[in-house]
Amino acid sequence: MEESELALRIANGRGWEDFCEELKAAGRTILAESPDAPVDQAEGIRYLTRLTRLAFRLAIEYPDPAAPELIQYMDDTQKFGVDNPDQDYLWARISGRHSYRLAGPRGTVGYLGFGVYAGSAAGGRRRTVGHWNAKDFRLGAGSRTA
Repeated sequence: MEESELALRIANGRGWEDFCEELKAAGRTILAESPDAPVDQAEGIRYLTRLTRLAFRLAIEYPDPAAPELIQYMDDTQKFGVDNPDQDYLWARISGRHSYRLAGPRGTVGYLGFGVYAGSAAGGRRRTVGHWNAKDFRLGAGSRTA
């Protein structure tokens, strides 16, 4: 979709209406496909609201690959799939059009890994571009390893 068409859909409200219809349809699917127990249905709706909250955060609050920020995107109330409770998940939108430098104290973590992904998870189009751990990177002056 062209940028001008996207801008028009925002301006005329059609984008918002379509989003609301899709969200409503997702809720109907959850209620139709989940077990009949009200607690299971409520959990399905809660998961949908959490995924929606995450999508807003990633796409609206932190969308700029020219000025990425590492944010914690999974925690006790924000889940995306099956996370590891002993791991901190950080995320930033990046682009191959830019170069980046990650700076800061490593601390005492035993393992530090970096995954880079491309595409959308919708429809199975997401793919792994690369995965590295801290040993694969050159540490700058004053750096120390755990």
